[in-house]
Amino acid sequence: MRSFSLRRRSATAAALTSLLAPSLWAQDNAPVEYVIGFPPGSSADAVGRMIAEQISKTLGRSIVVTNKPGAGTTIAAQYVATARTPMLFNADFATLATMPHLMGKIPYDPEKDFAPISLFARVPVMLAVSPSLPVNNLKEFIAWGKSQRDSVPYASSGLGTPHHLAGELVKDMTGVPMSHVPYKGGGPAINDLMAGQIMVAMVDVASAKAFVAAGKIRGIAVGSIQRSAAVPDVPTFHEQGYPNFEATAWQAVMASLATPPDMRVKFHEALHAALNSPQVKTRLDALGVEAIPGTPDQLMTFARAERARWGEVIRKHNIKAD
Repeated sequence: MRSFSLRRRSATAAALTSLLAPSLWAQDNAPVEYVIGFPPGSSADAVGRMIAEQISKTLGRSIVVTNKPGAGTTIAAQYVATARTPMLFNADFATLATMPHLMGKIPYDPEKDFAPISLFARVPVMLAVSPSLPVNNLKEFIAWGKSQRDSVPYASSGLGTPHHLAGELVKDMTGVPMSHVPYKGGGPAINDLMAGQIMVAMVDVASAKAFVAAGKIRGIAVGSIQRSAAVPDVPTFHEQGYPNFEATAWQAVMASLATPPDMRVKFHEALHAALNSPQVKTRLDALGVEAIPGTPDQLMTFARAERARWGEVIRKHNIKAD
């Protein structure tokens, strides 16, 4: 009787497996969402869509971009963190490093709620000034700043952005008294810098490179370890006596925890193939964006270090998200 029961259960399991197999196969080939925490048309959206397109071509699988902007990528992060299907996420500096400090509580854990795929892009932050300002390098900027009667206003693309935090780091390291003026995006900040409405700004090289080349703004120091190809004539903070200064806006691809391990490996391979393709390299170079592929472990190590480093700056200056 026992033998019959086991055979019957085995037959039932086999039948169920045969019934489920087609649906599992279909699910495995279903479109995968690529979630971006910024609105369509933004620079992060443009880069993310390009990467999603290349991953789709490499895998022969439909990748559908979903924009969920708002709250410094927190809305998108929560959506992915609670997903029950395979999903990719264009996480960034805010998602993985600063929002845990800028907000009292966030609806996701940057360490535990996502599966890392790879870092993929970064853009150095640059100290820039109006061409009418009589400074040409960091030493001259510091001397000028310390000679001012009042605190030097500096523009950024918004509260808690890499540009804002980099400005606070400049203030801490150089001793120049500076006060933050948040703008609604990098474009308006650069426009006012060109017009002389504000004399100093922290900008990213991707947004500013054309204006630096045209002489409409002057780059003083770049926050990357090596000079940026986007503004090759602008020296780094390192070159000018500040070897511990580094500030970049960066992006990474994460996956939902519902994404099977073998699928994560395929996404990682496809992402690296995209970053190594001449087409993507050319487009990234044109945007002033540097490709930085790496392993999942390297991504998590880097994100932890950034979270600790910028968390210290945020706490020191008591910076809170709106």
